[in-house]
Amino acid sequence: MELRHLRYFTAVAEELNFHKAAERLHISQPPLTVAIQQLEDDIGAPLFIREKRRIHLTPAGRMFLDKTYSILEQVDDASENARNIAAGKSGTLRICFVSSSITGFLQNTVQKFVRKYPDVRLEMKQGTHARIMNWMEDGTIDIGLVRTPMDITHEYALHSYSKLSYIVALPKSHPLAKRKTIRIPDLKDEKLIIYPRRVSPTEYDHVMSMFMDEGQTQEIGQGAIEQHTILSLVSVGLGFAIMPESMKSFGIPGMCFKPLSGVKQRTGQAVLTRKSPDILVQNFLDIL
Repeated sequence: MELRHLRYFTAVAEELNFHKAAERLHISQPPLTVAIQQLEDDIGAPLFIREKRRIHLTPAGRMFLDKTYSILEQVDDASENARNIAAGKSGTLRICFVSSSITGFLQNTVQKFVRKYPDVRLEMKQGTHARIMNWMEDGTIDIGLVRTPMDITHEYALHSYSKLSYIVALPKSHPLAKRKTIRIPDLKDEKLIIYPRRVSPTEYDHVMSMFMDEGQTQEIGQGAIEQHTILSLVSVGLGFAIMPESMKSFGIPGMCFKPLSGVKQRTGQAVLTRKSPDILVQNFLDIL
């Protein structure tokens, strides 16, 4: 049984006339008649009662027509779904982001993507750089929204979309909070609150290099793996933090942010993907 035979059958069943059905299908009548006979042979039951001037469906034909409509609808739906997936218009895109990259990302790129591809399901979760890299390697996620710098292997690519300066987060009550800008030597007697090196070795070393450039050994106080937790620890007076300027948008009572001057280090936001992204990921990158 061939799919075209089902389409031929529905045309004949709707027209109840082989000649009209053949015209509708843009074929000649003889091959249409042969195709219907082959279909009846495959089924093992007559689908039409043929009279001299007219035909009509048998009870088996009426039942088969209902089932055929359902089959053809499923085939058409499956074909459309396959085309949409191939074009990146449907499917599931799995994204993981670090907390310091969430602001501009969610407000801009994701909203634009959702508007353009409403049938694509987004699965989003938060993680650290280390988790994002692990999840990318085991196929759990398709995209990582990360901060630079970040070390990656040749199998992956970083697509940069913003450059950011660093700022210093301090309690409002801190004496340095009165300054317009802060330099690294100003912080020599303070405790740095930073995530453990295992969370993001490259980024950790990047921040610590600011102190090394000044020949300064910085005391490290509390540690936390989330930027929001670090800010909370700063707000209660346990130390200061160095973070990207994008974190200024996260207002926490008792906090202030000051520009960090005199450092060459810069950070940024980037999208981590596999070197050869699939169509869903590529559509996301195109919007980015």
